[in-house]
Amino acid sequence: MLWASALPTFADEVIHYQKLSLSEQREQSDVLDIAEDADGYLWLGTFQGLIRYDGTATTRYTHHREQAGSLSNNFVRAIHKDSADRLWIGTQNGLNQYSPNSDSFNHYLEQKVIWGIFESPNGTLTVSTNDNLYQWHATERQFKPLLPEGTSAIELKSLHFVDQQRAIAASYENGIFDIDLASLTVTPHRANEELTAARIQLYQITEIENELWFASSAGIYVAETSTTELRKHSSDKLASQSIRSVFKAANGNIWVGTEKGLLISRDQANFINVKQFYNGESTVDSAFVYLIKEDVYGNVWFGGRGLFGVHHASADMFRQYQIADDHSTNLNIQAVTVSEHSVWMISDTGLLMHWDPLTKQVVERIALESNRSIANHYRIKYDTIRQQVWIGSDTGLYSYSPANQQLKHHPILVAEQPLSREFDFKLDGDGHIWIASKHHGLLRYSPNTSALKQFQTPQNIDGNFNTLEFHHGEILIGSETGLLVFSPEQQSFSQIDLDDGDSRWITKIIATESSIWVGSLLHGAYRLTPTFELEQNFNTEDGLVDNGICDIIVDRKAGTWVITNFGISNIADKGSVARSFQSNNGLHNAEFNHKASSFSESGLIYAGGLDGIVVFDGSEVVETNYSGQVQLTQLRVFNQIVKANDEHKRLSANIQALPTVNLIHGDSPFTLEFSLPYPAHANNFKYAYRLLGLEDNWLISDESKPRATYTNLSPGQFDFEVKALSKDGLWESEPTRLTINMAPPLWRTPPAYLGYAIVLIIIMMLLAKQRQARQEQQQKVIKSEERLKLSLWGSGDELWDWHIQTGKIYRSNIWGLLEFPHDGRRSPQKGQQSNIHPRDLKRVQQALNNHFDGNTSFYEATYRVRNKSAEWIWILDRGKIVERDVENAPLRMTGTIKDISKLKQAEERLTLFARSVANISDGVFILSRRFRIVEINEAFSSITGFGKSQVLNRSLRFRSYPDAFSEQVKMRLAKQGRWVGELEELRADGQQFFLELTIDPIHSEEGDISHFVGVFSDITRRKQTEQELHRLSVEDTLTKLPNRSWFQAEHHKLVEKRTRHALMVLDLDNFKKINDSLGHVAGDELLRQVSIRLNHCTRQQDTLFRLGGDEYAVLMENTTDVNTITRAAKSLQKSLEAPFSIASRELVVTCSVGIVLYPLDGETSEELLRNADTAMYHAKSQGSNRYVFFSSQMNQSAMHQLHLESLLRQAIRDDSFQLHYQPKFSSVTGELDGMEALIRLHHPEHGPISPGEFIPLAEENGLIIEIGDIVLRKACFAAESWRRQGLMRGRIAVNVSARQFSSPSLPDRIKRALDLTGLPAHYLELELTEGALIADPEGAIEVMKVMQEIGVHISLDDFGTGYSSLAYLQRFPIDTLKIDQTFIRNLTTSQSGRNMVASIVSLAHNLDLSVVAEGVETEEERDILTEMNCELLQGYLMSRPLNETDFSAFLHIQQHQHELSPQQYPAQRDFQAE
Repeated sequence: MLWASALPTFADEVIHYQKLSLSEQREQSDVLDIAEDADGYLWLGTFQGLIRYDGTATTRYTHHREQAGSLSNNFVRAIHKDSADRLWIGTQNGLNQYSPNSDSFNHYLEQKVIWGIFESPNGTLTVSTNDNLYQWHATERQFKPLLPEGTSAIELKSLHFVDQQRAIAASYENGIFDIDLASLTVTPHRANEELTAARIQLYQITEIENELWFASSAGIYVAETSTTELRKHSSDKLASQSIRSVFKAANGNIWVGTEKGLLISRDQANFINVKQFYNGESTVDSAFVYLIKEDVYGNVWFGGRGLFGVHHASADMFRQYQIADDHSTNLNIQAVTVSEHSVWMISDTGLLMHWDPLTKQVVERIALESNRSIANHYRIKYDTIRQQVWIGSDTGLYSYSPANQQLKHHPILVAEQPLSREFDFKLDGDGHIWIASKHHGLLRYSPNTSALKQFQTPQNIDGNFNTLEFHHGEILIGSETGLLVFSPEQQSFSQIDLDDGDSRWITKIIATESSIWVGSLLHGAYRLTPTFELEQNFNTEDGLVDNGICDIIVDRKAGTWVITNFGISNIADKGSVARSFQSNNGLHNAEFNHKASSFSESGLIYAGGLDGIVVFDGSEVVETNYSGQVQLTQLRVFNQIVKANDEHKRLSANIQALPTVNLIHGDSPFTLEFSLPYPAHANNFKYAYRLLGLEDNWLISDESKPRATYTNLSPGQFDFEVKALSKDGLWESEPTRLTINMAPPLWRTPPAYLGYAIVLIIIMMLLAKQRQARQEQQQKVIKSEERLKLSLWGSGDELWDWHIQTGKIYRSNIWGLLEFPHDGRRSPQKGQQSNIHPRDLKRVQQALNNHFDGNTSFYEATYRVRNKSAEWIWILDRGKIVERDVENAPLRMTGTIKDISKLKQAEERLTLFARSVANISDGVFILSRRFRIVEINEAFSSITGFGKSQVLNRSLRFRSYPDAFSEQVKMRLAKQGRWVGELEELRADGQQFFLELTIDPIHSEEGDISHFVGVFSDITRRKQTEQELHRLSVEDTLTKLPNRSWFQAEHHKLVEKRTRHALMVLDLDNFKKINDSLGHVAGDELLRQVSIRLNHCTRQQDTLFRLGGDEYAVLMENTTDVNTITRAAKSLQKSLEAPFSIASRELVVTCSVGIVLYPLDGETSEELLRNADTAMYHAKSQGSNRYVFFSSQMNQSAMHQLHLESLLRQAIRDDSFQLHYQPKFSSVTGELDGMEALIRLHHPEHGPISPGEFIPLAEENGLIIEIGDIVLRKACFAAESWRRQGLMRGRIAVNVSARQFSSPSLPDRIKRALDLTGLPAHYLELELTEGALIADPEGAIEVMKVMQEIGVHISLDDFGTGYSSLAYLQRFPIDTLKIDQTFIRNLTTSQSGRNMVASIVSLAHNLDLSVVAEGVETEEERDILTEMNCELLQGYLMSRPLNETDFSAFLHIQQHQHELSPQQYPAQRDFQAE
C-alpha cells in the first residue's frame, strides 16, 4: 500500500532571468556593453550601432557619413557614464561623447579602436585603444597618451584601479599588466608568457572580497590584490568554461557570464545554472553572455550574442525548488502543510514528502496508493494534537504518524458509499474532522470513535462543497454557487450574498478576528466583515494578477497574500492591492495549485505549483522606490520627427533639454512623445497629460505608445504637463513641463501690419490726387460754358464742336465710355484706325460728304461704334455746319451724339418675341376686348386645323360645348381677367382632342385691359396615358380582377358608411410547391383559371379581389347572415374541386378561408383584414380546404406570435443572442473531444425565452437564416480564440435548421464565416436533422458533398426520431450519428430501449460512422454507452451548457491537467468543482 524512503532527496533551486526583445518584431541584437545614464535610460552597444532603451521603446543611433554629429562607427565596443553624468561611447573608429541638448555626438580619438573606457578613483577618464592608454585633460578638452609609445599594454579589456597610484590591466591577448600611474611604468605579469602561449584571452577584472577575479577563455583566475599571484578557481563548473564576465551584485550574489549560459553563486564557491524565461517558457540557458551590469534599483542586466535580459531584484525574494521523483520528473505539488519544524507536501502522484526547511532536503518519502488513470486530488493537514499528518485523497481519508512511520486508512461510508473523489477537510479543537465533499455535502468524522455524521443539505442549496473554515463557532462553506454558513447548534444552512445575488464558485475561505477572506474561481477575492458584510471585491481592475484564486494567506506583518493561477498579489490591511508579482517582475513559476499553500510560524510562505514549490518571506518584500520624471523624447509634426535646428527653427536643441518649443502656424497635427525611463518596470506605469490653456483635466495616454497629439491650436502660449503614475496607485511623478508657443498666421505678424500701413498711405495719396484732378476738371467746365451756349440749338446727350481747319474737336457731356467716332474726316490723328463698325463706315462717310457738298441741310446717321470696353453700341450722330469762310468753305461744325443701344435692344427683343410667339409649339391667339380673335400663330392652325382667314375677327366659341358655356367663360374673363381649364374640343376635320387652355389679360399703360391672350396645348396623349394608368392601378394584370388598391378603397368606403358586410380572405393550399415544381408560368396559368372559377361562383352583389400571390378576398355587402356566408364559402371551395389542366398535367387545388363580420370583428378596414388573415391561417393550421370564422382567442395568439417575432428582430438588431457551450467527452479516455454551441436568448424585460418557443417561429418567418448566421459566426469566433490559445480540442458543433439547409447560399455562408473568423474548416461540425434531409434527399446529398469539400464535419442529429430511409442513410456523406436523448432515457429502464440504442450504435459502426450520445445524466448510462463503444458522450453528468466565460475557464483547467493519463473520465465529469 505504501513504501517509505529515508534517503535524502535534494531539491534543486531554480533561478531565472527574463529575456527581452528590443523591437515589436522581437529582433535580437548582439549586446556588447550596457550603461545606465542619469535619467534612467539604458544604453546598449551593438554591432549595428547604439540603442537607448526605456523599458518599452528603443531609439537607435548609427553612423551617417553626411551627418557630422552622428556616431563615428556602428561597432560599439564600450559605454561608460562618468561621475559627471557624461555618456562616453567607444567604437571601432574613435570615442564619442553624447550631447543631450543636440541629441548628437562629439568625436575624439578618431581613427582609434576603443577597447575600454575607465574612470580612476579621482574621476579621471581613461580610455584604452589599439595603441595606448589615453587620459582626459579637462582644461584642454582633449585626450593625451598616458604610456610611452610602443607600450605592450594595449587593447585593454579591463582596468582595475588599486589606488590613485596603481592599476591592474587585463589585455585581450597580451596578458596582465601592473601599471604605476605615478612613474608611468608598465610591468608585465610573470604569468604572461604562459597566458600568451596558451592563447588565453582576458575579458574582465572584478574585485570580490579583496581578491581579483579574472574572467578568461580558460575559466576564472583569482589573485590577491597585493601579490597578484594567479590561481584557478576551485569550482568544477568554472574550470572548463570560457568566462566572459564576473559581477558581484549589491545583495552579494555573484553572477558569471559564460559562452554557454549564466551561473550564480550565493557563497562564492557553489555555482548553479540560471534558466532563461522567454515568451512564457522556462528553458535551460545556453546563451553566449558578454557582460553583466546592475542598475540603481538592484536589477541585474545581461548582454550577449542575440541576448538582452534582466533578473529583477524582486525575484530574489521568491525561492523556487524543483523536486524530482525516481525518474527525474519534476513533481507537481498539490498540497502543503507545516508542523513545528517541518514542512509536509504531497504530489499529484500520491508521493507524501517530509521537507527540512534548513537543509532544503526531502528527508522522508511515503508513496500512497493512487489510481494513475484519473486525476487525483490531495489535501493534507497537520494534526498538532495527535502529531500526525492527515491526507485526503480520491480513495478516502488517511493519517500518517511520523513517529512510527505508519499510514492508516480511515474507511468512511456515506449512505453505504465510500468517501471518495475530491473533498476538503479541517480539524477542530476537539479533534473532530469536518469534511466538505462534492458528493456527500458536509460531514463530521471522529477519528477516535470512527463515528460519522452527515448534515442534510436543503434542496435550495447547492451541495457541491469545495472548501470550509471555522468562524466563531460556525462553519463557513464554499460551494460551486456561493458562500454558506452552517450553524452546528441549529444544524441549519444559510446563504451569504456576495455580489447582487449572482452565483460565485468559492475556492478558498480564511477567517481572522477582523476579516473574512473569500476566494472565487473567476471573480477575484472578497473581504467581508465578521458579520458577513462585503467590504471590497479585489479583482484584476484593482491590480490583482488574476481573478482565479488558488489560495489566500493572511500575514499579520505583511498583509494578505492572494495566490492566483498566474501570480501572487499582496493586499495591505484595509488598503488596496499594494503589489503583484508575476513573470514580468521575477516570479517565473506562476502556475499554482488550489489550496496548495501554507504559512509557517517563522513567517515563511510555501506555495505548491505545477513545477515544484515556491518559498518566500512576506516581510522581506523588495520594495521598489519609484523616482524620476517623465522625459520628452520626440516632437512630431505631420507625423514627421522634428530635428533640432530644422529649417523652421522649432527646436533649438533636443526637446528633452528645452523648456520651450516654438511652432509655426499650420503645424497641425503635432505630437509629443514621452516616457519614464524605468527599463525593469516600464509596464508598471501609465501616463497622464494636459495642455493648460486648452484643458485642465488630466488625460490618460495609450500605455503601449505614450504620446499626446493636438490639432488646430489657436495662436498663443500653452503649458504642456505630463506625469507618470504607478498602476498600483501609490506613486506619481512630478509633472514635466514644456511651454508651447504657437505662432500666429502670416497676416497677423508685425511685418504684415507694416504692409497694411504702407498700403493705407498709398490709398490716401491716390484719393488726394483724384481730388486735385476733379478740381482741374471743374476749371475746364467753366471755360467751356461759352462753347456750350453756342451748341444749345443742337442739344443732345453729348455735344461736340469741330473746328474743321485745326481738326480739333471739343466735346462736352462726355459719357466716358466712347472715343469720338473716327470716320476719316473727324479723326483726331491721321491714319488712325476707325472705331466705327466696318459695315456702317461707308454709310457714315457718305452722309457726311453729302452734308459737306450741300446736298443735305444737316448731317444724321445711325451706326455702331466700339466703346472703350471693346463692345459695339448704337449711336445717333447728328450735326450741322455752323460757320463758313468767304469762299463758303466749312470752318466749324457742331452736333450731338446719342446712345440708342437700349432702343435698339428693345426693338430686337420685340422682334425676337414676335418670332417666338409665331414659332412656339403651343397654340396662341389674341382676343380683343369684345372677345374677337385678332391674331393667331402657326401652332394654332396646326393643332385645330383652322387657318388664319377662317378664325380672324370671329368671336370666341367652343364647338363641343353649348353657347352658354362660351358666354360663362367670357363673363369670367370680364370680371376676373383670367380663365384656366382643360377642355374637350373638335378639330376642323371633326376629330376630338383634349386641350389645356389659359387665357390672360393684356394691360395698357393706363392699367386697363386692352386685349386677352390665350395659350393652349394638345394634351390628348397625356389624357389617354392617365386613363390607362388609372386602369392599371385598380386592376390585376394577370387575372383582370380588381387588385388590392381597389379593395382598400372599396372596403374603406363600406367602413366609413358603416355598412354591415362580411369579408372572406382565401388562400390556395400548397401553391408554393406547385410554383416551385412546375415553374412560375404554370403557376400564373393556374391563378388565371382559379380566378375565373371563383368569379363565376360569387353572387352578383359580391366583389372578388386578388390581393396578391395566391391570396383573394370577397366582399359581401349588406349581409352578416352566417348561413348565407357559409354557403358562399362552401361554394368557393366547391368551385375548385374539379381538376385544372396545367402544363399537360391535371392539378387539384384547395383553399383555406378566413371570415370576419363588420362591425362584430373589427372597426377599421385594416383591423378586419388582419383578423381575416388570422382566421385564414388558423384554417390552414387545421388542415387544407377549411373555412374558419374569426374569434378573439385567435387574435391573442396572433398578437403573441407577433410580439415574439418583434422580440426576435430586436434581438438580431441588438445582437442579444448568446451562445452556451456543452462539452463532449471521449468515453474511452474521458478527455474533452469537442463541444456543441447552443443558442440562448435572455430579454432584459421578459427574461429568458426558451429556444423551443422562438426557434419554430423563426423557422416559419425566415428569421432562422439570420439567427443561424449569428450562431455560426459567434461559434467560429469563440473556437478560433480558443484554438489560438492552444485550448481547442475536437470540433465545435453548430445546429443547422431545415430552412437553413434548404437555402442555396448555405455553403457560401459557411465559407464567409470561416474566412471572417480565420477558423480552419476541420474544426467545424454541422448537425443536421433527419427532417432537413428527407424533404429532398438527392439535393441534400449534393449540398453535403459541397460542405465536405470545404472541410466541414457533418453529423446527423436526433437520429431515430425522423423517417429517414436506410438506403439514403447509406448514401448520405455524413461522419457522425447523434443518438437522441429520448432513447438514452430508456437505456436503464427497459431492455427494449437498451437494444434500440445498441442497434443504432451497431448500425453506425457498420456504416463506418462515429456515434455521439446526448442527454447522459447518470453514471449507469455512461457505463452502458461505454460498453457499447459509443465514442462520444454529452450530458449533464459531465457538464451543463456554460456561457463563453465559464467555458473558457473550463478549457484553461483542462489545459492545466495536461499531465493526466488518458483514463481520467470521472475527473472530467467534475469540471464544475474546478
